[in-house]
Amino acid sequence: MAAGAAALGSLKDSYAGLFIFGVVFCSVVEYIVGGILERLFHSKWWDYSHMRFNIKGRVCLRNAVLFGFGAIAVFRFAQPLVEGVIGGIPTKMRIAITVIFGIAFVVDLAASARRAWAYRKTQEGDKLRLVFKAHR
Repeated sequence: MAAGAAALGSLKDSYAGLFIFGVVFCSVVEYIVGGILERLFHSKWWDYSHMRFNIKGRVCLRNAVLFGFGAIAVFRFAQPLVEGVIGGIPTKMRIAITVIFGIAFVVDLAASARRAWAYRKTQEGDKLRLVFKAHR
């Protein structure tokens, strides 16, 4: 979060700027990741095609707006609180916690990738399978 806050610069001081950033950045990432997952695993991991104002079922206006509000909540409220708490932890302990969480992340990523790849083998064929469908 701190890297994101630093990259935003003065934009993080504006509610409108954060909202637009959240809408655009998160929607672009969601669209690209949706396309990659469809090609890689031959499955649609989410589908917004039944929602109004969607693009290929990968992104929709409702979620884009929620991403905008989410960006405001994260960068204006959550990030300063988390930064304050982390600042109170001794440096050596922060490093140890970071290493532990980093290892846990890598192990989880490897296990998830392995399960997803096994799932892909069950999805061979011409038709995309739907994994998750969003509700209105």
